[in-house]
Amino acid sequence: MKDYLFINGIVLTMEGESIAHEACAVTGDTIVGAGTVAEIKARAGNSCEEIDLSGGVLIPGFTDCHLHLVLSAYFKMNTDLADVGSVAELLSIIKDKAAALAPGAWIMGLRFREDNFPDKRMPTLPELDASAPANPVLLIRYDGHTGLVNSAALAAASITENTPDPPGGLIGREHGRLTGMLKELAVDLALAALPPPDVEEFRKGFHLFMDDLSKSGIVRVHSVLQTGQNGPAGSLGPFEIPLLKLFENEVHQSIYPLVAATSVAEAVATLTDQFGAEKIDGRWRGGALKIFVDGTFGSRTARFSEDYSDMPGERGMMVIDIDALRKTIFEAEKEGLQVAAHIIGDEAITETVRIFLEARRSVNGPNLRHRIEHSGMIRRSDFSTIREAGIILSFQPSFIVSEGGWIESRVGKKRLGDVYAIRRALEQQIPICGGSDSPIESPSVLAGLWGAVTRRGFTADQRLTPFEALSLYTSRAAYASFDEGTRGTIQAGKRADLVVLDRDPRRVSPDEIRDINVKLTMIAGEIRYGG
Repeated sequence: MKDYLFINGIVLTMEGESIAHEACAVTGDTIVGAGTVAEIKARAGNSCEEIDLSGGVLIPGFTDCHLHLVLSAYFKMNTDLADVGSVAELLSIIKDKAAALAPGAWIMGLRFREDNFPDKRMPTLPELDASAPANPVLLIRYDGHTGLVNSAALAAASITENTPDPPGGLIGREHGRLTGMLKELAVDLALAALPPPDVEEFRKGFHLFMDDLSKSGIVRVHSVLQTGQNGPAGSLGPFEIPLLKLFENEVHQSIYPLVAATSVAEAVATLTDQFGAEKIDGRWRGGALKIFVDGTFGSRTARFSEDYSDMPGERGMMVIDIDALRKTIFEAEKEGLQVAAHIIGDEAITETVRIFLEARRSVNGPNLRHRIEHSGMIRRSDFSTIREAGIILSFQPSFIVSEGGWIESRVGKKRLGDVYAIRRALEQQIPICGGSDSPIESPSVLAGLWGAVTRRGFTADQRLTPFEALSLYTSRAAYASFDEGTRGTIQAGKRADLVVLDRDPRRVSPDEIRDINVKLTMIAGEIRYGG
């Protein structure tokens, strides 16, 4: 491995906003330190290859604290509908796909957003049938919690008018007839009918996504990984960890697994057997148990305490029984296992954080740093409970970017200030971190920074400064996975995970942040992008 000396720019260590240096050196996979050019040259020796920052900024490499690694690679193999602007355009794409495929071959489209369509509607079952009469079609809404299928897919999944709603899911019906819409765990019925992916095709998608991460400056990911079909990956779920292990030597980014298992015992077994997790001082290090509590804003399935503003009478749903939720949290607390709970609605958050606090008081063990993933809408009265329970709020600022055009219609003006209230969490001294939820959103950290700093479509009082936003993906991200001793800041002895930006986010206008370029990404002392 080479040794490197970074000069001619700013070294922002992320230890504090005022702490910056003019040089940094790396030996092997370890940071030598940061300081003046003379100081660092004296410590590192003369064998270092110089890297000219050209007036840019060197910061700790980014950690994405919430994404779906295998599912993101799988999405690279399928049709991305994120930029489709109308129902007619979407149906035309499906028709063209069907014309190019053999009858019976599945068509999967991902990340469509009907809120971006002029008429704000989804395609109907007859429209989908007309576009692809001989091919099963499965379209997944951008939030991953609503699916649309045609009649061929309904037949392949054995869904009929007499099929009951699965626990935690809804099969769309009007006047007793199927509409082709599936919500929450009902999407799994269609996903279960999909054929397994071709390994070589998946490898191509996998490498394309790894390139996306490196180009975004991402050096570490907290990845949701299923052990079964219960989760957004559906039938792909049982293959997620085997596929990841198959390509393990081809992964540059380090992984902190959030295992979506059926029990605490299964999660512990998976983390130890597959990822080498260890129990140290009464708590497991090396991964967490991922659970799902409610739905999403976009699908109107996040569990609210009051009606959705644009759908009177609808308050969303819990996708887990409250007694099962309590049992899981108490078992994890006794086992010393961190829990990462998907929760977005205020009612679901209230119920869950109370259980977390009860479990912590009952067991009285070490702080396990349980996490609320997404942390959508939080009642102000719940912040004290969250703080006392030692909970980390894991935010995805990329949601701010994508939801700004319609979020007020869902929650109403009165509740808008409680949505993704990141500054309030900071002021309450609650640990926070940031991620993307890829493939639901792009893994671009700079887009997430822009969203956290500008909050277009949301209340301005919850904006972060650029430095605070950077900390979501660096120093605070390290704390979320018990890594603060080895990652997250530029300090002597820490792992040489670094990123070079062509401009300092603190020194440009807010609107320029998303146009900043990643010039170099270093992972464990190896340059993986740029250079």
